[in-house]
Amino acid sequence: MYLWAEALLSFFSHSFFFEGLPPKGRFKISDMKLYSLILTTLSIILFTACAGPKGAQNVSGTISDAPNMNVYFDKITASGNARVLTNTQTNGSGSFAFAFDEKLDQSVYRVRVGSSSFYLRLTPEDTNVKLTTSLADKKNYTVEGSALSNDLKTAMSAITEARTTRGNIDQVILNQQDPLISTYLLNKQYESNPAKLAVYKGVNEKLTAAFPDNEYTKEMTAVVTTLEKKLQSQAAQYPVKVGDPAPDIVAKSPDGKTKKLSDLKGKVVLLDFWASWCGPCRKANPHVVEVYDKYKAKGFDVYSFSLDGINPRNLPRLGNDAEKIKAAKEGAKKRWEAAIAQDNLKWDSHSSELAHWNSTAHKQYGVRSIPTTFLIGRDGNIAAVNPRFNLEEAVLAAL
Repeated sequence: MYLWAEALLSFFSHSFFFEGLPPKGRFKISDMKLYSLILTTLSIILFTACAGPKGAQNVSGTISDAPNMNVYFDKITASGNARVLTNTQTNGSGSFAFAFDEKLDQSVYRVRVGSSSFYLRLTPEDTNVKLTTSLADKKNYTVEGSALSNDLKTAMSAITEARTTRGNIDQVILNQQDPLISTYLLNKQYESNPAKLAVYKGVNEKLTAAFPDNEYTKEMTAVVTTLEKKLQSQAAQYPVKVGDPAPDIVAKSPDGKTKKLSDLKGKVVLLDFWASWCGPCRKANPHVVEVYDKYKAKGFDVYSFSLDGINPRNLPRLGNDAEKIKAAKEGAKKRWEAAIAQDNLKWDSHSSELAHWNSTAHKQYGVRSIPTTFLIGRDGNIAAVNPRFNLEEAVLAAL
């Protein structure tokens, strides 16, 4: 200890700080106390410098099986999008650290490594947060220094449980004490589904009360406004809207059996207006099949109504010739059957009036172009209108 002290003193002996001190070997007790105090102070300074800088808020962790990998720290917005704030790399043991000079906003954040993500609900008071996990068992991560992050983890498990048991997901979302957790769950589950406007409004009310000036609140208010406008637009375009009972359809299948839409009540049903001659319909079919295969065991089904048949523009040239009309219908029917087989539309509920745009079923839904789809809930009410680009999310929300 004293050899180290003498070496350190010798290093500084020519500095102005030590100028005039007694020669070596002539120390007094008071001099030694002074030197010890100086050395202690220098040691603390050196130790602190070696320990590296610390920010106003720190997020660190260990991902045991992710050595030398890029780690990203993202902020999740109120609309569910992610914005990268910073990134670093794990060391050989999978450890990483982020230090922020300014306190983080009230928000949900994400630590992301490869395709794996770990979500945190942080407040400015969570000054030192530590995540411990592995990529092999990423669901069982632990968080120290952030109580709300653990609440978020519990809430995510509750959503999974509700989905598995067909519980009330809406209530899981609305019952969260922290409105930012509710917001994250809402976007994760429903992705701006107009059918869930009431839930969006409920979460927005909680956000406004708790965080009136937070960017989450402002963005959520904008989302609610957009959903309201979308529902108004749908109401203007279609005579049926979200929440209305789905009008029944009764028509014949290719083999002549009667197919009633109402026979599927109790399931989540996609009512799909399509035709073999409709290019966009045929392009959309593979995704419908994919979603059907994925969720049919959970109560999802499809009722397809085809607008195949004789195009009204072609009727004049057929005159009133019954044989020509019959032959034209038979040709349309064969094309309809071939499209069902070619597109592998494996559900049982296929129906048509073989009357093209002179059909009656599509008119009660206000269908003017195809493909047009309506998602019907287990209660027989419209759950979503035209969920073409978010079909899986809408089905999950209804299930």
